[in-house]
Amino acid sequence: ESTAAMDGSAWELPIQATLFDGVLTGSTTLAAEAVVQGVPTLLISKAKRGFLTYLSNQPHLFHWKEDELYDGRFLEMANDWIESMRAVRNTGRNAVVDNTKEALIELFGQPIS
Repeated sequence: ESTAAMDGSAWELPIQATLFDGVLTGSTTLAAEAVVQGVPTLLISKAKRGFLTYLSNQPHLFHWKEDELYDGRFLEMANDWIESMRAVRNTGRNAVVDNTKEALIELFGQPIS
C-alpha cells in the first residue's frame, strides 16, 4: 500500500479489476467500481447506504451483510457469485448504463448553448 501511494498505482486498481473474472472484497469503493464495470462482485460488508443503494439491483453484485456464515446462506451466495463469473465468461459483461444526462435535464432543463 505504501508503495502504491508513492507511485500512484493505487489509482489503477479500479481499472485492474476488469482484468479478473470477479472481485471479492470488503471495500465498498472497490465493489462499486467493479460492479459499474460489469465485474461479478462479492462484497462482504455491513454497509447499507450510499452508492450501494444505487447498485443494489445489479445482478452481478452479491452483498453479504450478515454475521452468520454457517446456516448455508453464505455458501449459496458464494456459489451464485461463482456461477455469475462463469456466465460472464460465456456471455460478456454488462456494465451499468447510467442516465445521468437525462436526469440532469429533467432536474434543471436543457443546457444553454
